[in-house]
Amino acid sequence: MTDTGNIKSFTWARLGRVLIKTAALFIAANLLFGWMQPLPALGQLSLYNRVVPGRTRLPYGEDPAAYNLSLNSIEAMFASHAISQPKRADEFRVVVLGDSSVWGVLLRPDETLTGQINAAALIVADGRRVQAYNLGYPLLSATKDLLLLDYAMPMQPDLIVWVITLDTLALDAQLAPPLV
Repeated sequence: MTDTGNIKSFTWARLGRVLIKTAALFIAANLLFGWMQPLPALGQLSLYNRVVPGRTRLPYGEDPAAYNLSLNSIEAMFASHAISQPKRADEFRVVVLGDSSVWGVLLRPDETLTGQINAAALIVADGRRVQAYNLGYPLLSATKDLLLLDYAMPMQPDLIVWVITLDTLALDAQLAPPLV
């Protein structure tokens, strides 16, 4: 014998009430999400620069099916990068922007332009140590570079190096990557 005393029988009215409540909660959650705009704040949450060292390059993945960060989430890209650490008093901060040649496709981080600058242990005239940050991203787009530069400006760069070619300025390349 089975005990069905605790199980309520199926009725269309009950199903209708459940669907109405589900739809109301879905709409309320979407309205709350739209009002609060939590994605920029959530994008800044990262274990990088707190638990583990920050990345020396912006994250990039060629395979869209693989989990990677992209220009769709600039907050998350910068939260994982070493430039998000507070600027030290003895630091001369250099931001290097550009395409795949700056990012260092097929290169280890220490072989990139910024890796070589940092390995040289340069000191400027006022005694500050040069620290170069690789903000290159493997796409040809001046608009993308300006977007990354705009986001990097609050991080107080002392020098900006923008490696640019004529291909970077092509009109059809400006909006090819998703820009947020």
